[in-house]
Amino acid sequence: MRLGNVFEDEALVRALHSGLPLRVQVRAELWKDGFFDSQRGRGEWRASVVYDPLERRYRVATGGEGATELSVDSLDAARDALQAAFALPLRPFEEGRYYYLGQVQIETLSLADLDELQRWLRGDLARAAGDDREVGTAVERGFHRVMLRVLGIPVRRYQIRTQPFAYRGRDPG
Repeated sequence: MRLGNVFEDEALVRALHSGLPLRVQVRAELWKDGFFDSQRGRGEWRASVVYDPLERRYRVATGGEGATELSVDSLDAARDALQAAFALPLRPFEEGRYYYLGQVQIETLSLADLDELQRWLRGDLARAAGDDREVGTAVERGFHRVMLRVLGIPVRRYQIRTQPFAYRGRDPG
């Protein structure tokens, strides 16, 4: 699987260069194609890229198994580092027809970041102090989504479904 160039979008690159972290989240599912389709696997992969304007370098961090953190000097090198680290071990194990469903979300500021910022601005430190109360309502979540749009903070979401393919099992030998 290929991740593709997450830096094609100029708005994301401008936001990255203005100091906002770029977060990439990939979710994929493997489905067996049949009269009733059945999910046979699921995986998630996350990464972040942060630009340091003082050093003029990009810090690329990936999570999950084989987590890595690199410092590189160009967007091309950051793209290559993301692609090299990208791995979702979703493969069929029995013969049949399959397809993948995938979602990619690229954002420069997450809703969790906005939640934290809002709590800090209003002086609410209960969450940081370990209070487990559920904070947030549908109205607050809606407000955050509106703030994302008003602030012009770029968020990109992509969905894909592959064409069905046949898996014949391993070749003997």
